[in-house]
Amino acid sequence: MCGLFAIFDRTGEVALDHRLLLRQLRHRGPDAAAVRFFAPDGAALPDTAPLPARPHVALGHVRLSILDLDPRSNQPFQSEDGRHVLVYNGEIYNYIELRAELIRAGHSFRTEGDTEVLLRAILHWGPDMALSRMEGMFAFVLHDREIGAALAGRDQLGIKPLFHADWDGGRAYASEVWPLLALPGVSRAPDDTRLAQYLLSGGQEHDGGSFFAGIGRLPGGAHETLDIHTGQPPDRHRYWQLSLPEHTVPEKDAVAVFREHFMQNVRLHLRSDAPLGVALSGGLDSSAIAGAIHHLEPDMELKTFSFLPETEEWSEERWIDRCADHVGASQHKVRPRAKDLVDDLPALLRAQGEPFGTTSIYAQFRVMKLAADAGIKVMLDGQGADELLGGYAPYAGARLLSLLRTGQVGAARQLLRQGPAWVASGRGAILRDLARYALPRAASRRMRQTAARRAPYDWIEPALLERARMFAPGADGWGPGESYLKRTLIEAATHYGLPELLRYEDRNSMHVSLESRVPFLTAGLAQTCASLPETMLIGPDGQTKRVLREAIRGLVPEEIRMRRDKIGFRPDIARMNGPVLDHFVEQAGGMDLPAGLDWDRLRRRFEALGDRDALLAHPWVWRVLNLGFWHDMVQKAPSAVATGMPPRIRASA
Repeated sequence: MCGLFAIFDRTGEVALDHRLLLRQLRHRGPDAAAVRFFAPDGAALPDTAPLPARPHVALGHVRLSILDLDPRSNQPFQSEDGRHVLVYNGEIYNYIELRAELIRAGHSFRTEGDTEVLLRAILHWGPDMALSRMEGMFAFVLHDREIGAALAGRDQLGIKPLFHADWDGGRAYASEVWPLLALPGVSRAPDDTRLAQYLLSGGQEHDGGSFFAGIGRLPGGAHETLDIHTGQPPDRHRYWQLSLPEHTVPEKDAVAVFREHFMQNVRLHLRSDAPLGVALSGGLDSSAIAGAIHHLEPDMELKTFSFLPETEEWSEERWIDRCADHVGASQHKVRPRAKDLVDDLPALLRAQGEPFGTTSIYAQFRVMKLAADAGIKVMLDGQGADELLGGYAPYAGARLLSLLRTGQVGAARQLLRQGPAWVASGRGAILRDLARYALPRAASRRMRQTAARRAPYDWIEPALLERARMFAPGADGWGPGESYLKRTLIEAATHYGLPELLRYEDRNSMHVSLESRVPFLTAGLAQTCASLPETMLIGPDGQTKRVLREAIRGLVPEEIRMRRDKIGFRPDIARMNGPVLDHFVEQAGGMDLPAGLDWDRLRRRFEALGDRDALLAHPWVWRVLNLGFWHDMVQKAPSAVATGMPPRIRASA
């Protein structure tokens, strides 16, 4: 796991201090750091030139050593003939098998890790076939010095980030936004549509953009080729996309097929030359990971890391203890206090780089730090299972729609009657979700936006409020026999929901130099889930994640396997927001706050609270506070170098 930047400047006029650019990413890779410079004709330039340097191509990399700890695997990594230079972030779990194939095809290797496998695989098979065959998480830029081109790519499900930005003289890529904000013409202003959507819903759609107006994201499952001389837009291509298969796995085979694939995933994700742990919430998914590891490696000294809220009613400690005892794990727990969030807020905002809609991100932040402090460099968790297997309550509405549209009225009645016991919501909520999924997408979006605007948002300027484009489900273009539930899950896994969670996880883990692995999220397992019968995702009685519950029988305690409640890393929002709000009121007068909001009206509302606890519990309060502190940090970054804030590197002609 690592961090990278790749800058392609046609003019050679951008003055950059590459050491500061590396420093902005050093938390992602403390074990090694290097940069390579190249001229327009591909000739290598000395990396010891007086600063600031003005190369046409700059490839920078910081390394967190997980596989093949030998310095020969350090990056930028060059092919034997010197033509191709790679910077890469991630892990390819099936690299041993791919390496063996390439050796049989005549390749010889200088290293033992996955970096050289990625380079040789792309050169041997081409990007489409090579990337499609990789099981793992990755983002990379490969520079062809001979023809003056660059290939940038990202793993199938977009687990590892790759941001990009353009300016008049070129294009650049990076693992985080900070190096890109150093470039000329790259705006620090928020994108108005995403800003409005964030304020109303707490999230943003993942359609290739970011919270910054001038920065985009390469989508998961895509690669693009850039001609570094012409200034033409890159040629982008989708090499993989999660979709509904033509054939469905027979119900009688579903559990065996899923279990085999899941256990193989966990086995591959255990490949590491560095200490490994498990993020354990006590829920079904993280317990499944811990149970599978114990089953595969019963002698492994397993360590688990867990968050405990201050509010006892939301604590999952008894489930955490039960699972840890079952697998014989050594437990580590953290229970942050409300005031700790104020102390940690600068580091948390710096780590995330973009605003985030809930304080649950802080719970994960502290778990990752707990693991890093214990000497762990690799952490496995259960991210992605809810989106692939139907774990959230609203999915019952999508399943109900599938049943009705295929004429299964009796089964629909059973789901409506028994489902509330599994999804922790009443029949009314299931019917409301049914209506949301059944409506055309445009109508559903209008309803959500209208409902959102009824809330107390009189402090958002009308022009900004009109820019909100709320994500909404919809049945547009779906035939009468379509699998509505599985289509909904595919959208959640690729467009809205999971991409946001993966962003949080990458930043929280890499901020403390920790590699986070997600065994549920490989292309093969995702496609397997899309091929399962819907009744194995949500059972006839509304049982969520039915196939997973059956597949892990015997791996986890029975009371966890059949748990019906769902909590996760859930801090007390009102308790956490209180100190942050007080801090905001104290600091707001000197803060650089974004346009489009009536901050004076907001401050008056905060200072004249009636029912303080009720207001603090409202989700929009955290969004506003988070946005204000984030914007102030971003805009003041140039003068914050001395305090450890991400510096802005001034670019000049």
